[in-house]
Amino acid sequence: MSEFLSQELGSCDVVRVEKSPISKNKCDLTPLEGKSWRVSVSSRGKEMMLKFRNGEETLSMKVGFARIGYIEKVPISKIDTLYLDKRGMLRLYTASDVYFVSDFTRYVIWRWAEDWDTRRSPDVLTEHNDWRDHLYKNRKIAFFNQPILEILVDQRFFNGIGTFARSEILARTRFSPFTNFREVLESDLMRDDFFVTCRETLDDIYRHGGLQFEHWKNPFGVSKRNFNRWVRCYNKMGKAFFLRDSSGRKFWFEKKWVPDYINWVKTNEVQDTRLLEKIYRKTKRK
Repeated sequence: MSEFLSQELGSCDVVRVEKSPISKNKCDLTPLEGKSWRVSVSSRGKEMMLKFRNGEETLSMKVGFARIGYIEKVPISKIDTLYLDKRGMLRLYTASDVYFVSDFTRYVIWRWAEDWDTRRSPDVLTEHNDWRDHLYKNRKIAFFNQPILEILVDQRFFNGIGTFARSEILARTRFSPFTNFREVLESDLMRDDFFVTCRETLDDIYRHGGLQFEHWKNPFGVSKRNFNRWVRCYNKMGKAFFLRDSSGRKFWFEKKWVPDYINWVKTNEVQDTRLLEKIYRKTKRK
């Protein structure tokens, strides 16, 4: 997203910035009114920084993505106002087009900020060594006494990893996603496997153009064909199972980890056993 916006806005001015009337974001956009701005864009994990420049004046805005979010571009002459109001939470207008942060979940946030959120870890992919150090230095905290599937989307330690990436990373590790994360960090073999797999998986996601949706296609025209072949378990009905983690998000995992899942349910007295019942019904039919 940041590369696309940098390419698109690098040679033209942004003449208006507004938010959707249904957005509850309280960031005051009036400092941008009445002027034209050159915009530069950078990213770090699930955050994107917009630098607005007009002469010697510079304003910095940070956009944070909690779950789903992406950039869309529409010619001003073809704007569908209803669609824009529902999806386009933050909008940047040039003379001919509107670029908007599209998020039907409405979790996207933005605010004026000069630097990245200190509560988020270094970027797992672009600041990989710093990220590894950050995890290892915090290895003794009680939060890590949980299955790795429960903590892998926490941006305090895994900045840039979302629901989809979590499933694909853990589908490529040599250990069960129900493994206690402290055990991973304290084992040289598992720790190295985990670090390398995180980096390689995120790099693959980037190279293949990312997850594409019905309403969003890769802006650089990258086909989703190779990406869909690369995906191992996310949303793969019939090839994988999913459960809902403690925050209600789906976690997809391969069938080979079903015994570990069943043991995890029994050991930890998990309340939501709908998946377990489904597995038992399938076993009974066979």
